[in-house]
Amino acid sequence: MSIVASQPTVRFNAAGPYGIEGISYVPKVITVKKTVTTATENDDFMLAPTGTFITEVIAVVTDACDGNTTVTLGTDGDADALINATNFSVETLGNFYKFSTGYYLPSGDTLRIAVGGTPAAGEVEFLISYFEIPSMMGNGIHFEL
Repeated sequence: MSIVASQPTVRFNAAGPYGIEGISYVPKVITVKKTVTTATENDDFMLAPTGTFITEVIAVVTDACDGNTTVTLGTDGDADALINATNFSVETLGNFYKFSTGYYLPSGDTLRIAVGGTPAAGEVEFLISYFEIPSMMGNGIHFEL
């Protein structure tokens, strides 16, 4: 699946000698629910376009697995680039982890959820917030210096 629509915008007006007028960008946010079974698996769910900047990911355990199950979030080339098993344990209901370091995909990439270890059934939900920078710049820049 590929998300192809442009970056969402909000129109704003600012008065005064240094006021700017135009559009402001809001992040795209997608939600993903992963139902864990007893199998190790990789689920590729989104092709992020070239120039995507992931600002934040929140992972929440909505149905606990066990200590032998790992759930990571990353790309098809680096399965734990965003959420890794060291920082995110899926054995406790309500456990969460917030990734907010930022992650840039200069050539785009496929996002992947990987289930490993000796999985036990459970469920994890993800909220992924990102910007498509080329779409934003192509829509008009605020300042050119």
